[in-house]
Amino acid sequence: MGLTDHYEIQSVGIVDGSEVTIKSVVQVSGGGSGPTTFFSYALLSGGQATMNGNVHITDDGNPSWNSNFHTNSNLQINGTNTCSGFGSYSGSAHSNPPENLTNTFNPNDNPSAGPTQFQAPVVDIPTFNASDYQSIATNTTVGNLIVTGNQTLGTEANPFIYYIEGDLILKANMTGYGIFIVTGNVICQENVTISSPSGTQNNLAIYANGDINLHDNVSVSAQLLSKSNINFGNNSTLHGLATAK
Repeated sequence: MGLTDHYEIQSVGIVDGSEVTIKSVVQVSGGGSGPTTFFSYALLSGGQATMNGNVHITDDGNPSWNSNFHTNSNLQINGTNTCSGFGSYSGSAHSNPPENLTNTFNPNDNPSAGPTQFQAPVVDIPTFNASDYQSIATNTTVGNLIVTGNQTLGTEANPFIYYIEGDLILKANMTGYGIFIVTGNVICQENVTISSPSGTQNNLAIYANGDINLHDNVSVSAQLLSKSNINFGNNSTLHGLATAK
């Protein structure tokens, strides 16, 4: 039809023993270009954010990207950290030693040569309620779920959508496409690896009402969204983005 920002949805069902196909054309509000504002940061915190040394926020192999960091509260930097993006905060910022506040942030793309760290308005982080998404789940667990071994999730066209009414404990090495929607906390145990089939996409989403904890030596390719806190252990690696309410 030559339309832009429109998508065709085709639904096929059985009515009185006969197959019926319905096609719809849907316009995406706002053009549908790019992620929502709160998902456009490598790391976004709704509260106090602290970098305690040897934290490295990089472009993941694409030197034209900025991996930006923002907190809606105060920023504390201790020791040596690096970020290949801008650093912003809505409260105040402090570092030890003081010069590391400026030294930490080195965006790849800064055509106006503006300041690399600065005070900025609060970024709206919508309130996430896991129960709102229970109806779309392909699998549901009432109680804590422990995932072990080597696991393959769904495909890009048919992702695995798991609703957990409790905590999620990951002890598995996982690949494939999926979404974990968790009412409690998420714990990624030591030496867990969650990899992307394509090597470049976020194939996994982990959305939780509680804390998301990445223990030591964890490597995750995912989008992380927590209504509470996100904690990274030593030698933990995230390919993707993290937003904590």
